[in-house]
Amino acid sequence: MVFSKVPYQFHIDREQFYHGLLQVACHAAGLKVQSEYSLSHARIDLVLDLPSKLYVVEVKFNESAEVALAQIEEHK
Repeated sequence: MVFSKVPYQFHIDREQFYHGLLQVACHAAGLKVQSEYSLSHARIDLVLDLPSKLYVVEVKFNESAEVALAQIEEHK
């Protein structure tokens, strides 16, 4: 994974750090990505717009995937 290539001295114990890395990695891979996509009732961390699929990504740091999925479901 791209995160393992970042020297530990550069790591920041904040969700925004990994969110930014993920956004840059997706953009570098040529993917259409939008960060902090605002809706009337919530904000999506990342939206990946692929030719046949649309992905909603909720970035979490030191939390489980279940927490992220619950947040996505809660905000629909």
